Amino acid sequence: MEEQTAPLTAAAPRKSPVITVLRVLGNAVFYLLLLTMAVLLFFLFQSRLTGGVPQVFGYQVYIVYGGSMSPAFEAGSLIIAEPVDPADIEVGDIITYGAEGSTYTTHRVTQVHGSGADLFFTTRGDANEVEDRGVVSAAELRGRVVTALPYLGYFFDFTRSKNGLLFLIIIPGLIIIILEVAKIFRISAEMRREEEEKKKQLEQPPTEAPYTPEPKTTTITISDD
Repeated sequence: MEEQTAPLTAAAPRKSPVITVLRVLGNAVFYLLLLTMAVLLFFLFQSRLTGGVPQVFGYQVYIVYGGSMSPAFEAGSLIIAEPVDPADIEVGDIITYGAEGSTYTTHRVTQVHGSGADLFFTTRGDANEVEDRGVVSAAELRGRVVTALPYLGYFFDFTRSKNGLLFLIIIPGLIIIILEVAKIFRISAEMRREEEEKKKQLEQPPTEAPYTPEPKTTTITISDD
């Protein structure tokens, strides 16, 4: 009975879980940085090109600089406002208003006056004890606030400054370019090394198998005379 044996092969080294986790985190940070840069560039160039308020899918984006709407939202918040027909505005809605290109105000509607072309609104900040002076005409209405994101206004305001442009767009962009160029050189070096190894294997003369003499046999013939 013959025993069958198989050649032993070295097991492939297992990757450390720590290295795997760090690699996943590194990729996540890289793509998050890339996404952040894309969003910032979008808002920056859109605002510069149009000269108006940044918009995303038709929704307007505003930065809150004052605290007159506390506690609904605080200074430094980022508010999202939707375009709305002035006739749909009701008491209790928070609206953003102001002449085109001027400083806008975001306050709550306390009264609605008139209708059609003679539609006006009385507003007041939640933190104020008295209503705003004058009324807001339908033509001044920019939009109705849908939501407010705390502290994001500070971040977006910083991105519009020279330091924000430098630290959040230019420097990260250069880092990404350097990393990608280094990756290209590394892949190119690995490909060249593989090609050289293949070329060396092809240039090596074939090895001859060692000669093994055939065993001699003796044939004995027995004849009956």
